[in-house]
Amino acid sequence: MEQTGAPSRELDHGLGDQLVTPIRMDEVSDSHEHLASIYRTRDQQFEAAIPFVRTGLERGERCLYIAGETGREEVLEAMAGRGIDVERALESGALSIHTPTEVYGGTEREFDADDVLAFLESTVDSVTREGYEALRITAEMSWILEGWADLDQVIAYERAVNRFYTDRDAIALCQYDRHAFPDDFLTTVIENHPHIVYDGTVGGNVFYAPPEEFEPTGTSREVDRKLQTIASRAETRSRLEHRDRGLTRLTTATRKLMRADADEIHGCATEVVREVLGVPRADVWLYDSELGTLRPADRTRDRSGSTARSAVEDPLWEAFVDRECRTLEDGGDDPTAGGSVAAPLGKHGVLRAEADTAGAFDDVSMDLLQTIAANVEAAYDRAERETQLREQTDRLERLERINGVIRSIDRGVVRANSRDEIERVVCASLARSDAYAFAWIGEPSLEAGRVEPLEWAGAGSDYLNELAGTVDDRLEATPAGRAADAGSVRIVDDVVTDRSFDAWRSIAIEHGFRSCVSVPITYEDTLYSVLSVYATDSAMTGLDQEVLAELGELIGDAIHNTETETALGSATVTELDLAIDGTETVLSRLARETACGIDVEGYVPAAETDRLFVTVRDDDADRIADAAAELVGVDRVRRITSHNDESRFELSVTAPSVAAAVVERGGKIQSIEIDETDTGVTVELPPSADVRDFVDELQRAFPGTRLVARRSRERPDPASVRNSLEERLTDRQREVLQTAYLSGYFESPRRSTGQEVTESLGVSHPTFAQHLRAAQRKLCDSLFE
Repeated sequence: MEQTGAPSRELDHGLGDQLVTPIRMDEVSDSHEHLASIYRTRDQQFEAAIPFVRTGLERGERCLYIAGETGREEVLEAMAGRGIDVERALESGALSIHTPTEVYGGTEREFDADDVLAFLESTVDSVTREGYEALRITAEMSWILEGWADLDQVIAYERAVNRFYTDRDAIALCQYDRHAFPDDFLTTVIENHPHIVYDGTVGGNVFYAPPEEFEPTGTSREVDRKLQTIASRAETRSRLEHRDRGLTRLTTATRKLMRADADEIHGCATEVVREVLGVPRADVWLYDSELGTLRPADRTRDRSGSTARSAVEDPLWEAFVDRECRTLEDGGDDPTAGGSVAAPLGKHGVLRAEADTAGAFDDVSMDLLQTIAANVEAAYDRAERETQLREQTDRLERLERINGVIRSIDRGVVRANSRDEIERVVCASLARSDAYAFAWIGEPSLEAGRVEPLEWAGAGSDYLNELAGTVDDRLEATPAGRAADAGSVRIVDDVVTDRSFDAWRSIAIEHGFRSCVSVPITYEDTLYSVLSVYATDSAMTGLDQEVLAELGELIGDAIHNTETETALGSATVTELDLAIDGTETVLSRLARETACGIDVEGYVPAAETDRLFVTVRDDDADRIADAAAELVGVDRVRRITSHNDESRFELSVTAPSVAAAVVERGGKIQSIEIDETDTGVTVELPPSADVRDFVDELQRAFPGTRLVARRSRERPDPASVRNSLEERLTDRQREVLQTAYLSGYFESPRRSTGQEVTESLGVSHPTFAQHLRAAQRKLCDSLFE
């Protein structure tokens, strides 16, 4: 078994637990091995021999230990102290301790190499039949010094036994005491063992002479072996020097690599590969997570002309997916053919190196390439962390700026007294901020895609004029028009790349705008206007979209509240008569199926189901209740009263209703009358309300809606309402109501009980309750009728 002087490797012979440079048995030839342990102390002896035995027991081999001067008991004690279950191993027969006489010399203490080889062969056959994986034998060679054989006989035996172990399932470890044996003899022992264990190390023996070199014709072979050993050691030295030089250059280059920005890493990486490995070309392929492919970081250096690599059988792709170095091209025996290899960069991609000659990538070069790849991966990881941290910092700073703008708008909106003032405050505050450059609010028109500007602020009035001049020529709606049509936020994070902005790109770029967000301003289902905000960079993200969407809701609430307050304080109101034809609602179906008229007396919105209070003009209340309960969209029916030819019901409905649509759009219901064919509605609007918009919005919900009449009327003066209420109350009712109020009867918790109030009034509790309910009913009539 020829050895070429390779550096120490790991062998699974069981010595790796204690030795500094362990090597593996399966890298040599399974269990066909012959080793020599040369020790100076008893500890060194056992540090090699006992792990050797323990590994054999773990692998299911039959282990023989031939003790010499140490003796059986000392050997077993050392084995037990180093983790071997001695009793179990001896009892099973997997381990046995022998004397030299039992193996080498019989009773006459005379060594016969042929007898020993025959013993070994029969033992191997026996242990194989018994089911063991192999024979493992280690022997203390101190018996040689007792005169059993001369040293030449032992050396001849060692040469012969090398052939024996090569062909059989057996492995042997010979133990020699460095101080006990002559130097000349140990020199020959070294030459006859493929692997040597000494001073805590074990490795391939560069001085090993294969058995065939000792044949009569073996002289030339010995010369060749020695020359090969010299060349191999010279090559090893050269490779180590090459590796040292590469590592030195890599250390210097890595400093530059770790300082590089994300866009500079691939350039630094390829420069390091070319400098350290001495190859003419290198490139980096980065993983594109959106496309699921590898793309060259610098496409100008992609010699193959490819733009993406993702094929299953593509070696470059396989190197990335399997996270393993791969040979991409190999010149083979052609010295003029080039080669290329790839090393993975973790989740980032692969690093590829190319050479013009075959065999350029030896073990040292591959180790260096993997080291470079690990550093490049670390550089990308660092750059990624820095980018994430920078983006997080930018996001927080932007969020703080935007929140500052929103707080400013909140304060301004609270102080605003009209819709126009609210819109001016919003646009001015946004335009003054560091986050945005221009803001405008527009009113959607009936023409698709058109939003007419109402208010604006910032450097963009000319932009609006130019934008208006192009809208009529475009089939596609502006972002503001799309936001109005869809009722949701529309963001253009980069006007340069967003295809939906093609029609207005040149105008926006001319005015320095790079991104924009359009937000519908709504309250419930009512669309008031659209807010559009522009920035001079492409920094707008989902953060802007989210915050500005909330701002749109805030503005819608403010406009609704302002118009409501205006309506409440106005002396006049607008009253509309509407007819709704051909539209199916819960109440129109009930009227048709029961052939009776219905009046809506009241509407109370709720979170899940709205409540409609209706009066049905029919004398069969049970029939009406049953019919209503069967309708889709009616959750519950409760009969309140029945009198003469009409009944009052409470309906809990989940389906859309005319009453809900009117209230949600800012109207106040005066009356809703429904028969088998028509629905008539009278609505009160504040004087500032846009009647056309109100009717248009109602038509979207109920297409059959049409305006029948419009009129203005005086709102009752609050003083007259109070006077009217006081006129309706009797003196006794007023006294009871006012006493209860001033006594804290209506507070929570009550400051006075009903009993205490009745005692104060000097009346009975039933009388108090009767007058109080009558007064409360008249008060509610004034409020809700």
